[in-house]
Amino acid sequence: MTDVEALFQPGERITHHEYGQGVVLDPARDGSLGAFFGVGERRVLVTSLRRELTRTELWRFYRFLLAPREGLEPPTR
Repeated sequence: MTDVEALFQPGERITHHEYGQGVVLDPARDGSLGAFFGVGERRVLVTSLRRELTRTELWRFYRFLLAPREGLEPPTR
């Protein structure tokens, strides 16, 4: 298993350039993985995917990286 394949685990949200947003169904093997998209289940190359951030990850990114640089107060939960 390569480092790229290890990035995508079942249940994670992803985006594909052609199929849009989806969810990983099967772990990656041989460079591809099974995922569910709006058009149905597909097997796609891991190199064609982008991992989507969760709301918590987005909040942390804003809170700790962007807000201090912009001189902004982070949003309260």
